[in-house]
Amino acid sequence: MSEDRRGRLGCADEAMPATRSYRSQSPRAGIALLVALALGCEGERVVERSVVLRLPDATSCAPASSLASLRVRVLGDGPGEPSSIVSLAPDAPIRALPSLPYPTRVVLAIAEAPGWRGVGWRALGSAGEEIALLPPGLSCPIGDPDARAPEGAQLAVLADGTLLLAGGLDDGGRATGRVVLLPPGAQVGETTPARLGFPTAFGTATAIDAARVVIAGGAIAASAPAYDQFEILDPRVDAARVIEPLSRPRRDHAALRLRDGRVVLIGGRTSSDGEGIDAIEVIDPERPESAVLDARLAAARVAPWVALAEDGRVWIAGGALRDEDAGVIERLDVEGDVIERFEIVAPAPLALAWVRERLVWVARDEVHVIALHGDAPVASRALDAMPLETARAVSTAGRALVVGSEGESRAAYVLDLGTGRVSTRAASRVPSALVAMIDESVVELAATGASLRREEGPTPFDEPPATLLFASDETWWTSDPVGDERWTAPRFEVRGGALVALEAGARVDVRALRGTRWDVGLVARGAVELRVIGDAGTIGITIDDDEMAIDGCRAVREGDAVIAIAPGVITLGERRCAVEDLGEVGLAFVAREPSAELVSLRLTRR
Repeated sequence: MSEDRRGRLGCADEAMPATRSYRSQSPRAGIALLVALALGCEGERVVERSVVLRLPDATSCAPASSLASLRVRVLGDGPGEPSSIVSLAPDAPIRALPSLPYPTRVVLAIAEAPGWRGVGWRALGSAGEEIALLPPGLSCPIGDPDARAPEGAQLAVLADGTLLLAGGLDDGGRATGRVVLLPPGAQVGETTPARLGFPTAFGTATAIDAARVVIAGGAIAASAPAYDQFEILDPRVDAARVIEPLSRPRRDHAALRLRDGRVVLIGGRTSSDGEGIDAIEVIDPERPESAVLDARLAAARVAPWVALAEDGRVWIAGGALRDEDAGVIERLDVEGDVIERFEIVAPAPLALAWVRERLVWVARDEVHVIALHGDAPVASRALDAMPLETARAVSTAGRALVVGSEGESRAAYVLDLGTGRVSTRAASRVPSALVAMIDESVVELAATGASLRREEGPTPFDEPPATLLFASDETWWTSDPVGDERWTAPRFEVRGGALVALEAGARVDVRALRGTRWDVGLVARGAVELRVIGDAGTIGITIDDDEMAIDGCRAVREGDAVIAIAPGVITLGERRCAVEDLGEVGLAFVAREPSAELVSLRLTRR
């Protein structure tokens, strides 16, 4: 790259992908279709990153004939650029993908053949180089025998999007120290030189930064007592690691990274048949040491589900050892050392998934959506059931994916939280775990292998339509339940072309959206709140018929609510308000009173 070109782009403007090579091959081959160069920045240094497009390994997911078209698009933190799309063909000359006048974040690819369509995208900052072109809705087995999750394996997604598979039982029933990495979009795992400091199964793995993972607790075998130690490991190097004691032995628990980098351990037991642990422990990897909170679980749990809410508190559900605690949900404030208990009227869950501040609760013959973004949980029963005996669930593309078995049959379903409707999907295996990857694909893991799948949906940097209608556009929204007499607790109803809140706290989220600069035009009536949501926190903008405000910064509202969002500043009408810089953010809308109406949104990247 010439110095003139570098000076014009600069590291603040980042990537300029360019096509390097393209070649035809057998339609079922899992070899490179396209290699693209992405010019990006690490500090002040311009670097090259390659992107490789691949067809699925599985015959059931590959096209039956040659590709008819292949389109590649670059997307980033700025307005949509129609010129950013390039169509390629096997006999076409090599063409460079155009540069964008703002940072490039995503490369999107869509391939088509007669009766087949494959979609994939990847963030340029993520690990690896591959984009798997997956047919939406299908489950595509991976051929690599190392890409699997033995019983008791510890799983974690690293900051760069790589899936870590650590430990688990071998064929003889003993824990191993193996470490395998699966980058996003890859169909072959990478065996690393690193090994766990102590062979482990039934513990937890938690990514704490770009390089390190905390492996906590576990055991040497299924019937063995628990370890009372934790390990801090860099899975990409075979180097010295830290091993420190826990306050007590613990296995079959859950772990979660807090925003400050500490790791909280919840539930579990001291042996395979031991009583549940109600003590909550927090690991500080920087000291490194662990400490027990005064707050204790109201319900002893084994392998509970946990999630971090926007406000930094931790939600806990599932895994209750006593039948009477099956519907108990708890909310933990680690900083305040306080835990709250809530009761949900629902059967014991087979699987649980966190979808934008909502808990999808999958039971034997019914599914519930529980809004967890208010003062207390609000539950609604979905309109369709998922007939499953075993199940795993995960959030993907703003929906809940549930995969499991019914008798001898495999089954998969997708729940749309806004409508309460369930649709069926293909299933290739009964997974022991589902893992959502950074590119919105899902890895289905079992002891015998793994599969990849993808649901249809926009990338975080797609350009929304010029005007979004809350009451009719289901592509971009994840909403609390919309009124239907069959819902047990609807929070909105559609009335006169608007979503009308039936109670305070009803919420609508943009399904897929990230960016640093937005122009927002909101048509709403009554008291509502626009929430600007980043990885480090949330900023609330209160809006009523006469005023908009962020804490003490206020502006008169005349007509539509007009808001400009930029790093470190949000402008309400003509009033500039200094705020915390949250980086790339998404948006949500919350009704602050019953009868508040959400009508439409104009949303433009800047």
